[in-house]
Amino acid sequence: MEENNVPEKIIVMPAEPYRMCALQSYGNASYMLLKQFQFPSERYDHEQLITVDSDRAYHWDNKHIDKCYQSFSFTHHSFEYQVREKNEDEILSFLKKVMRADSNVKWTGFRIMGTVSGNGHAIFTWQLFAKDPKSNTLVYSGDEAPNVRVKK
Repeated sequence: MEENNVPEKIIVMPAEPYRMCALQSYGNASYMLLKQFQFPSERYDHEQLITVDSDRAYHWDNKHIDKCYQSFSFTHHSFEYQVREKNEDEILSFLKKVMRADSNVKWTGFRIMGTVSGNGHAIFTWQLFAKDPKSNTLVYSGDEAPNVRVKK
């Protein structure tokens, strides 16, 4: 915290704008936004933000990830497109389950990004955000937001 007990603001890493096919084997996506809902571009240090990368989660417990994908009707090879079509409540529920998020926290928003790894596989970055109801943190949904880089 800063002096006088004023909470510190933390900038959230900006996402790359969505580009269809940029997550394919020869694509060049790097933290490309797939979908976001009520997600900040900056937040207070006391507001919770958790991040999990799909490749790490799969390495930790592939059976859990497969079960979550199946129960929400996602497939690994079409996740990019399916997540852009699903409604926000379903995605929020999926992320809380797949990330094993603390159920005592009221998660209010999310963001999903995609990156092509060095071996050509898509890695998804899953993020959950819990806004403090008393804060004036601005949150955004959709592709056009301050937390998404401007298209070139």
